[in-house]
Amino acid sequence: MKKGVRFKILVGIGVLLVILLIALLSIPKIILVDNDVTVNLEEDYIEPGYKAKVLWFDITNKVTVTNNIDTNVVGNYEVEYKIDLLFDIVKKRSVIVIETIPPEITLVGEESVYVCPQSIYEEEGYEAIDNYDGDVTDKVTLDVKDDMITYIVVDSSNNETSKTRTIIHEDNVAPNLELKGNESITLTLGSGYSDPGYTATDNCLGDITDKVVVEGSVNTNAVGTYTITHKVSDGVNETSKTRTIHVINGIATLGTENAPGVIYLTFDDGPSNSYTRIVLDTLKKYNVKATFFLVPKNASLYYLIKEEYDSGHSLGIHSMSHTYSVVYASDDNLYSDIKAVNEVIKNVTGSYTYLYRYPGGSSNTVSKNYSTGIMSRSASVIHEMGYHYFDWNISSGDADGRNHTSDEIANNVIRNLSKSRYNVVLMHDTHEFTAYAVEKIILYALENGYTFAPITMNTREVHHSIAN
Repeated sequence: MKKGVRFKILVGIGVLLVILLIALLSIPKIILVDNDVTVNLEEDYIEPGYKAKVLWFDITNKVTVTNNIDTNVVGNYEVEYKIDLLFDIVKKRSVIVIETIPPEITLVGEESVYVCPQSIYEEEGYEAIDNYDGDVTDKVTLDVKDDMITYIVVDSSNNETSKTRTIIHEDNVAPNLELKGNESITLTLGSGYSDPGYTATDNCLGDITDKVVVEGSVNTNAVGTYTITHKVSDGVNETSKTRTIHVINGIATLGTENAPGVIYLTFDDGPSNSYTRIVLDTLKKYNVKATFFLVPKNASLYYLIKEEYDSGHSLGIHSMSHTYSVVYASDDNLYSDIKAVNEVIKNVTGSYTYLYRYPGGSSNTVSKNYSTGIMSRSASVIHEMGYHYFDWNISSGDADGRNHTSDEIANNVIRNLSKSRYNVVLMHDTHEFTAYAVEKIILYALENGYTFAPITMNTREVHHSIAN
């Protein structure tokens, strides 16, 4: 080949190379800051950055960026960077949304559980919740080794968590011992004592009533306080309970009129169909005499008034209607009301009574609504008519319109009793809780040296301050 021809060929190749180099340098380039990106679930995706150049010119503003990223959903996503020319220049970034929080396992029951020796632990339950997968309880596996249970769960992102429960084969629970009847019993002299019974159960052994040991004795022929102890053991733990037995004379002594320590039980508003009967039977049982201030509206119950009288109780006048708007409408109404009740008592018993208790007591203010000054005027007139009127210095609280237990009523009386005065107790034989409180009051009084008496015309009157 001639030199001239060879030179021309070389020159042509050089020109082509120059043209190719210029063409390559003229192609835009997209440069990414970092490459693939990892984002935590629910965190915002932050663009790491990018640049675009052609030759020595910056054309970053020519780049269009698009992505399909949803950081609320775990998965693989792409970010596309594109420059539109005669042909598109495209670069892509991979973005991975991951979830790294392990599920939480919650055990039902304690993490350390005591079970009876030789028994098998019965699974109490568990729950597994994942912040992304939700309830994954059904994915929990249990690994049981000796006395250790390991609860394991893995979520869809392969995050794992575990929790352990320790099983202790040991009985640390004492038997349950229940005494039938009351833990404090009062008996009358010579009445005899029979234990009301008991039951005992154990968490491991079941019914162990036959293992109860009873210690102590009661001599019902001697006044005193006795203690009966009940014990039961499951071989490891022991439970004991005591029952206190009070043996008393049981017959109330008649109190000296107006003497300190005398209790005057008084009952208003009766007789009632059910509860007066309970009161009378209880008073008879302990030979206690009381006073009944009557509201004899129901003629079918007059036989109870006769029984009260024949049993040695005192009868007093309360009201025929116990309706304040009627009784306190005028002085004449008040006196007519008193006389009407006394006529009933005379017809039933053959005798009048001159014991009286104002409806609401002499300190009531409701009477102001119907006749101003009626209480002040009548107090002296009633005495002129030959009546003695009685308020009270202890209230049982049974007329406040609320439901009570017999213990509440009894305690209201007991905590206010005093041996430094005579005690006039206000009660109502129209409530069940009152009827059953009477025996509790009597037993306390007999055990603590009080005596009982009915109100008579020799009893010193107990008055409240008149407010009308």
